[in-house]
Amino acid sequence: MNTMKRFKAQVHCPICRHNVGADVELLRKKVRVVPGQWCTRCAATLDVAGVVDVPEAA
Repeated sequence: MNTMKRFKAQVHCPICRHNVGADVELLRKKVRVVPGQWCTRCAATLDVAGVVDVPEAA
């Protein structure tokens, strides 16, 4: 069973070194950035960006 959940999260742009908002996918224990997104500050691709913060529901 392949259940992916999508969330809004903060990711670290490797080019401009700022944290920006992006969509991330959660598959079991692995969190990754949804491919095809761009940094809002420098227009670099976020495919290799590291996930910094995923807000959790209370």
